[in-house]
Amino acid sequence: MYAKNVILVLRPEYFSFIDVNYLNRIIKNLEDKFEVKINIACVIINAYEKRKRTTEKIAERFVAKYGDMFHIIKQKVRFLSCYQLSISMDKNPVFISFPDSEASQDLLKAFHETDEIIDRLDS
Repeated sequence: MYAKNVILVLRPEYFSFIDVNYLNRIIKNLEDKFEVKINIACVIINAYEKRKRTTEKIAERFVAKYGDMFHIIKQKVRFLSCYQLSISMDKNPVFISFPDSEASQDLLKAFHETDEIIDRLDS
């Protein structure tokens, strides 16, 4: 048994471009070797820092380069201190520890959009 659909979570850094190309080669090799079809269902941009122009520019470049190849979730998940606090304090996901935080809202919006995409693939 294997995953037919993969969700790719990327951090908006220049190395992410290299990682995506490497992942595509791995998927191609798996498909050839095991005669399977693996689909990258969508891409979530994670650890997005909206105050830094660099992350915004990289996210824009990623969409420009791979937007036709992958469905890119519009809701970017921002990098906030709540992530670390939720893990160090409670060992719970941020949306349980800090349900009203921007981090939680970002995640829930991204999950909702991802669910819609996966539902369309399954039908």
